[in-house]
Amino acid sequence: MQVIPIEEEIADRHHVLSHERVSSIIENSKSFMSFDCICKKEKAILGRPCDRPTQVCTVYAPIEGIFDNHPYGSVMAK
Repeated sequence: MQVIPIEEEIADRHHVLSHERVSSIIENSKSFMSFDCICKKEKAILGRPCDRPTQVCTVYAPIEGIFDNHPYGSVMAK
């Protein structure tokens, strides 16, 4: 990941999903991957490493095998 300064405000489009919606996303996914938390990696670079696991971020996809050749992260079984 890389930060690119654009000197413009980016609209906040975050919203909280319901438990049912999150469950549906996970249940309908066919590929899963975990990878290192960028926040924890940044803290370590700044000399303040976290003593907790770093590989805690996850991504889900409805396409089987989509992460099989991804250079970062670990493919997870369902």
